[in-house]
Amino acid sequence: MSRPLAGGMSAPREPTPDDQKIADQVQAEVKAKTNQKIETFEVVEVATQIVAGTNYFMKIKVGPNEYIHIRVNQDLSGNVSLSDVKECETKDSPLVYF
Repeated sequence: MSRPLAGGMSAPREPTPDDQKIADQVQAEVKAKTNQKIETFEVVEVATQIVAGTNYFMKIKVGPNEYIHIRVNQDLSGNVSLSDVKECETKDSPLVYF
């Protein structure tokens, strides 16, 4: 699989088990930042951006027909942190830079 150029965002793709593990590391923080009931936390789409580490843009299924987008940064040492959350997304909302 080809990697995007530094600074560019990759095309969205199917998540891997490793992507879900990264999302799971920030799940508690996401729940604290949102005011909605999160019934599930399933990554359904991912795009990446190479920076000083990697930004992960993730579409997360949080309910039967409810989705959010999160941006997570994994630094060069492997530390993971939540950068941003976009609420009120849909299954068809495009995963774009935010």
